[in-house]
Amino acid sequence: MHDLKDRAILVTSRFEEANVRSKCEALGVRLIPKNMVEHVEIELMDRVGADRVIVLVDDDELIRSMWTERAASQNIKLRTFSTIGSFNEGVSAFDPIR
Repeated sequence: MHDLKDRAILVTSRFEEANVRSKCEALGVRLIPKNMVEHVEIELMDRVGADRVIVLVDDDELIRSMWTERAASQNIKLRTFSTIGSFNEGVSAFDPIR
């Protein structure tokens, strides 16, 4: 898999678990608690132009549905996955950001 740590942030409901935080720290992955995500401003960079695809991995069908509706209303390409396993199976379809 491509090295995403400089471009990705793990948003998790398991933020309080010490083992999750320590693994992220060891890997150099940034993370924030899921309940704080609404307070984070997301700015999309135009580095990848019209081919930009936003990826969401969340086991909550309602969350995936809300993100899908919002992305469609903003003409943003979004791929959602319900598990990390399904993401791993589909990740080869994405071009790495250079």
